[in-house]
Amino acid sequence: MTTLTFDTSGPFCAVHAGTGPARVEWMKTGQAEQLFLLIQAALADAGVKRGDITRICAGIGPGNFTGTRISVAAARGLALSLGCPAVGVSRLEALLTLAPHRTAAVAAYADNLFIQVSGGGPAIMHRSAVAGQEIIVDDSFPHQSDAHVVPLSKILPTMAGIATARQDAPPPAPLYLRGPGAVPPRELPPKILP
Repeated sequence: MTTLTFDTSGPFCAVHAGTGPARVEWMKTGQAEQLFLLIQAALADAGVKRGDITRICAGIGPGNFTGTRISVAAARGLALSLGCPAVGVSRLEALLTLAPHRTAAVAAYADNLFIQVSGGGPAIMHRSAVAGQEIIVDDSFPHQSDAHVVPLSKILPTMAGIATARQDAPPPAPLYLRGPGAVPPRELPPKILP
């Protein structure tokens, strides 16, 4: 079984295939253009052909809106074209799998964090709310001296393991913990005359 795993929900594009090494490129934008190039490189690193992929694991966030949508849309499209299932896994869940007795945290907007504790669901909290707690973060997290940092290159294989264990999982869907930053205008559009 070969699982192709990728995540673009943060300031990075990260891909892992089979037993090969994970590839991580740090970027604020451009994940859509870079994702398939990294997938090709990761498949080559692992000696895996596209036809060998039996499952796709997509990072579903939480994270930035566009990056999360890129990951989910790419996973659904690839799964359809390759005839294999796609599963969504959050980085928070993968972090908790690696350290179940800590609080998993992912950088959010302003001074907030996306967090999750073992046995609970994800939430948004101010950074001060986790002060003094043992937290586990990925390496996209802004410097915090008391945090246990796990590189994305180790998180992606963990995500693949979680995805492999899920049988008959629904297709990936974005994990949003806050509403959209943009809203439709309140005014009605002008009528167009024939």
